[in-house]
Amino acid sequence: MSVTLSITGSNEAIRAAAAKLAKVGAGRVALVVAQKVAPVVQSLSDRPWQRRASVEGEQWAPRKRRYYHPLLEKTGKTRRSLKSRAIGTNVVTSVATPYAKFHQTGTRKMAARPVFPTTEALPAVWAAKIRKTITETLEGALRG
Repeated sequence: MSVTLSITGSNEAIRAAAAKLAKVGAGRVALVVAQKVAPVVQSLSDRPWQRRASVEGEQWAPRKRRYYHPLLEKTGKTRRSLKSRAIGTNVVTSVATPYAKFHQTGTRKMAARPVFPTTEALPAVWAAKIRKTITETLEGALRG
């Protein structure tokens, strides 16, 4: 995901904001932004398990047979292995179980039960929360 920032205001205000960012260091701000966004993405990534639905809101297909445990939580290993972290200026989300890809895409015998976005674009809720976090972080850097 790339972020486009639009700054409006008087020339003096824009120059002052640019000077503050330069003083703080644009690279440092980008690192801080990634560190602030990572926990937001972590929280958003856990929602499919909470709602038993894809991030787009589509309910997961029910099982063909009944089991005592909730969908995708026989041991909870996949859910516990879900991690979002800042690496440099990027936020990386991963799952450490080798079979998670089959839940995401499905197989010929099992319906897909995606836990990550299934399209290139971020879901609107994700984009809004990430944008809000980035905006608050940049505003804080400009105030500080």
